[in-house]
Amino acid sequence: MLAKKNLDRRICDIESESKNTQTYREFIKQSENEFGLRPRNLDNMFSSFAKS
Repeated sequence: MLAKKNLDRRICDIESESKNTQTYREFIKQSENEFGLRPRNLDNMFSSFAKS
């Protein structure tokens, strides 16, 4: 599972096989736009997961 502390790290720095230089946050936002999904506040989402 992705941790909040990694949202602003580049995917290629965490996933050794990846060539994607986007941060996880950038990737999620781009995916939301491309799939027509409602933008979400990632910081709030990850904070609520941590409390569970």
